[in-house]
Amino acid sequence: GGKGRKIFVDLGANCGNSWIAKKSMNFDAGYLWEFNPTLIRVYLEPLAVAEPKVTLIRHPVWGKTENMTFFIDKRDADLTDEQLRKQYPCKSSRINTRNTPADSSTFLAKQTYQRKGKAVELEAKSFPEWWAQQGFVKGKDTVTLKVDIEAAECSVLNAWMDAGHQCTADKIMVEWHDRFSGETMKCVAETRERLIKLLKDCPATEYSRWR
Repeated sequence: GGKGRKIFVDLGANCGNSWIAKKSMNFDAGYLWEFNPTLIRVYLEPLAVAEPKVTLIRHPVWGKTENMTFFIDKRDADLTDEQLRKQYPCKSSRINTRNTPADSSTFLAKQTYQRKGKAVELEAKSFPEWWAQQGFVKGKDTVTLKVDIEAAECSVLNAWMDAGHQCTADKIMVEWHDRFSGETMKCVAETRERLIKLLKDCPATEYSRWR
């Protein structure tokens, strides 16, 4: 028994803007995935202190657990946290990648990038494993999943679908990063087609594009 939970799972939480935008939906819990240390420190930690319903997951989300290297964008390195908050206020609509501290949620995995600062080694976490550990119960818990992770949706959503979790979510909102070139674009398109096809067998799951 017991009452079901109303849960928001945010992959690519940025400054917490999606959680803020969905406040009126009165979630019981929010799991916010973000690994950019600047965004965590400046926005998300204060948010989690102010709102006990919020759990921060400070790891890159991925199809499997493994270590990855990222590079911090050095453009805003000389600003204090207070200056960052003033210059880039976290509104309920997204902070666009062109004007966020450290260049949005997924910061610079490319070594060739001219703005790259110091390298950070992080453990990426398996999303399907994490999801299974939550014990979400379809028909009892109401789970909203938002995905905006700069083309990592390929790895994350395919592994999640491989594990057969897609029908557990009540709402799935995805920002597809199909503006990238070549292989990435192809992978994103195939992942989207696969998700839409598989969701036909999940009548109680609603799918939409995020924004």
